[in-house]
Amino acid sequence: MTVDPSVLDGLTARLGDKAAGFRASLIRTWRDECTSRLRGLDDAVASGDRDAVMVVAHTLRSSAAALGASVLAATCEDVESALRAGEARDLAADAAALKADTAAADAEFTRLWG
Repeated sequence: MTVDPSVLDGLTARLGDKAAGFRASLIRTWRDECTSRLRGLDDAVASGDRDAVMVVAHTLRSSAAALGASVLAATCEDVESALRAGEARDLAADAAALKADTAAADAEFTRLWG
């Protein structure tokens, strides 16, 4: 499962009839943030900036985990941890994986909540 719906449901459970609007706002903000971060990721990869790739992975991981996008969060953690440890990485492949998992999470959010 790309997204664990219980995470967002847990965040919005006590909001009653305002839950759907708040959830939609969270997802919209996440999408906007991802768009910006992924642009930054492209720039970081193009310049070979491992530290910037690590920062993007860290930021995406935090927001993905907060919304229940567990597969994306795990990929981000893998990339971030490897870069932090100084492992040799193919930054373009890492970026492609992050983008693919972001797209999959986005599609799952749409499927679950429109």
